[in-house]
Amino acid sequence: MRYIKSARQAAAGVLVATSLLAANQASASLSSPDPQSGYMNWFETDCTTYVSGGGWAVADLKATSAAGSVVLQPNFNTYNIADAYWTNADGSGNKCMQANLFEEIGTVPAGTGSYSWGGFVDSNTLDAAYTATAFIKVLDSASGYADVLGASQAMPSSGEFSVSGDLTAYEGDARYILQVGFMMVGVNANPANEAALGNISARIGASTAIGAGDSSALDDPTGIPVMPLWGLLGLAGLIGFMGYRRKQA
Repeated sequence: MRYIKSARQAAAGVLVATSLLAANQASASLSSPDPQSGYMNWFETDCTTYVSGGGWAVADLKATSAAGSVVLQPNFNTYNIADAYWTNADGSGNKCMQANLFEEIGTVPAGTGSYSWGGFVDSNTLDAAYTATAFIKVLDSASGYADVLGASQAMPSSGEFSVSGDLTAYEGDARYILQVGFMMVGVNANPANEAALGNISARIGASTAIGAGDSSALDDPTGIPVMPLWGLLGLAGLIGFMGYRRKQA
């Protein structure tokens, strides 16, 4: 699917151009992105004719991002059967939405070189009418915030994903703004179809499935530690031995 072409690319390059961080502010999470910002571009339903774009609440994209876990879904918050701009009379969506969930790193830190990030898709039930990708963007502030890197990777049905790009040419230059995150593209949808249209659930930085050597999503800060059976038997023996020594004394 083609998203942005020629002059429209410069306009749609604004997709993540609204800086929520200073352009020269390097993030401490370069090795483990924490996408907490949202930007939406929308097009006519051909997904190429650019209409507009702007900052968007993450929850309205629709997406969630917390503690390295993300859930990506189609957009529902623009759907309004009473508004022909967003919704056709037959109930179908009337705009192609390009939802961006991202972290703005800022100026590429010196010494970054070839950079990559990724994670693990635990489940992908997303309807085939939608596409989702992980990306690394380098936005050129002197050229309409066009993405001059263009590194992306389609999210798999399951398992590991990774996206990489050579950032050497942009290191230390405040003209270029580094952003990393996810993009979801497809027509805005009726919230009544949310379950049927599915979602993608992934963990940033993970390399294995939950319970298969990756405990990152298994930690429960409210859980009560449970001692294994061998530990309980050893503790019982120790208590018995101490009681025997006390009786002997």
